[in-house]
Amino acid sequence: MWWLLVCAALGGDIYVSAAAPANGDGSSWTTAYRTIGEALAVADDDTVYVGSGTYIESDLLVPSRTTLVGAGAWGVTVQGTGGTGITVRGRASGLLVRGFDVGMVAYRGLDDLAFEDNGVGLDLPSTDGMWWTFTNLDFVDNSVGLRSTDYVSVVDSTFVGNKVGILAGQASYVRGSTFAEGGVGLLANGHYPRGSVRTSTFEGLDVGVAFEPNAGTAVAEYAIYENTLDGVDAGIVSLEPGDLLIHQNRMSGGTTAIELGIGEQWVVNNLITDFEVGMVFDSTSGLVAHNTVFATTGWQCGSSIWSNTTRVHANAFSAHYPVRTDGAGCQHRLTDNVAQWSRNYNPGNGLRFVIDLGLDANYVPVSTSTLRDAATDDVGVVEDLRGVTRNAPDVGALEYRAPIRKPSSFVGIRP
Repeated sequence: MWWLLVCAALGGDIYVSAAAPANGDGSSWTTAYRTIGEALAVADDDTVYVGSGTYIESDLLVPSRTTLVGAGAWGVTVQGTGGTGITVRGRASGLLVRGFDVGMVAYRGLDDLAFEDNGVGLDLPSTDGMWWTFTNLDFVDNSVGLRSTDYVSVVDSTFVGNKVGILAGQASYVRGSTFAEGGVGLLANGHYPRGSVRTSTFEGLDVGVAFEPNAGTAVAEYAIYENTLDGVDAGIVSLEPGDLLIHQNRMSGGTTAIELGIGEQWVVNNLITDFEVGMVFDSTSGLVAHNTVFATTGWQCGSSIWSNTTRVHANAFSAHYPVRTDGAGCQHRLTDNVAQWSRNYNPGNGLRFVIDLGLDANYVPVSTSTLRDAATDDVGVVEDLRGVTRNAPDVGALEYRAPIRKPSSFVGIRP
């Protein structure tokens, strides 16, 4: 890591070892300090190297010009029994932080860290609009893995067994991360939360991604795309006002894949299998297009008061109830949809019945499938996933390539 080299060049090196003899001065491994606290107390523009071992310490402060470096691969554990473990104003890496009410409070400069059995693993307080990116972090069995107030990007990190993986405030951008065996993967509950979740995996969770803005007029604006949700009971849930773009995800197993409340929702090009309900929309507008859904109920309008004007277009359903209406406010429009096994629904009005959707083992339409080239092209580009231009897009998810487009009020998605 280049910043370690820079810090080492500009400042001195201080050493900590749990196995060192007493009364060391920290100038070498043989004369190392025995506690991290001793080293940080004298550090100024220095790099503090910590040898393998368990250090029972708390309320540690890494100054702004100091770098704290553990032995890596969790050879260094900072163990507590409550309170706050480490506050980082400089930089830190190579540590396992365990057993605190708050494991670490940090403002920047984190990499290759693990947090286990804490109330909050990593707490990121307000930074007055500054943006931080964190990579290679592991969160295991915390009540909340990472809590962010303002702006944060989380890349290539792992969340396992947490009640909440990420509790996001103002804005969060998650990429290439794994969420498994816990309660909620990502919960956005700030005022006007926005961001994106992409190329990440959610497995064995109660809820994958949930939105719960903390003010009645708040609007969540998120793009959720190219993720895998496997064995998640509820995939994506937003019961508060929000504008969401849900695009090209693969979702399998559970009760409800997508449940959305008030807002302009775009749900395009997703593969949804083995759910009781594929999608539930309440009081929404927007577009549900080119999805493939295997569920008891495919798409459900649940609006009883406000109007639901969603367009449901070119979806492939294998369901007892491909489209279900449960509210007086349902004013949705169906176009070019195809359903298999729809004995409980009267075909027509934008929904065509077929005996077999004609999909291979990977849910891709075979060459003879009636889904091929079967949709009108007024929604998006007429290309398959290989970029080949065709006469018309397919019905369903996996051959048609929809552009990542955003609802009209959407602020935008960060790469």
